[in-house]
Amino acid sequence: MVHQAALRDCPFYRLLGLEVLRFSEGTSEVRLRWHEGLANLSGSVHGGALMALGDVGTAFAIFSQLPARTALVTVDLTMSFLAASRGSDLVCRGRAVRVGRRLATGEGKIEDGGGTLVATCLGTFLLQDGEGVEGIRD
Repeated sequence: MVHQAALRDCPFYRLLGLEVLRFSEGTSEVRLRWHEGLANLSGSVHGGALMALGDVGTAFAIFSQLPARTALVTVDLTMSFLAASRGSDLVCRGRAVRVGRRLATGEGKIEDGGGTLVATCLGTFLLQDGEGVEGIRD
């Protein structure tokens, strides 16, 4: 199945340290392991890393409801940053809100290791027939 291998096969996901903990039935859990390379100038997790985690966590919730060779392209991603996080792994819990024929919408909630809600996101994705696709295109 293409989706299960996506994190292993995508260099950007490996660079960040993303790990899929679970994805099924319209939900997902994706972990971002803390490392100093994620820090901004104040020492908290950079907003760009949070955006990437939210994008992947939300997309995987949607992937869990799609045929294996379907590809997603992010059309829109809105993020609300609620708290700073330092020195802790983060988990995005994604949920598919609506999956149509061409577009899908999902939401994500990012929490730190202590259960603090760090950020929320809402994303819209274009669904594409991935026939012949060797991995997820984004």
